[in-house]
Amino acid sequence: MKNPALYNAILRILRRLDTGLKEETLASETTVATDNPRLTTNEFSDALLFLEQKALVEKFYNLIGERCWGITDLGRAHLAELDG
Repeated sequence: MKNPALYNAILRILRRLDTGLKEETLASETTVATDNPRLTTNEFSDALLFLEQKALVEKFYNLIGERCWGITDLGRAHLAELDG
């Protein structure tokens, strides 16, 4: 299911940081940002997959092997269009 509010919340969280976020931290911040304590792991994972397929976010691994996510230039441009 498409959920633009969820997608945009993830992008806005990632836009604040130059270094990206660990996936677990991003999930927690997304839950708070969307005020949705019932956000499931599957919903969150599906949202990340959708954003990654659209090249709005990218996955990488930090030096200790934790999965992290960062926003791409295309993701920043998308938010700039939304924010006017």
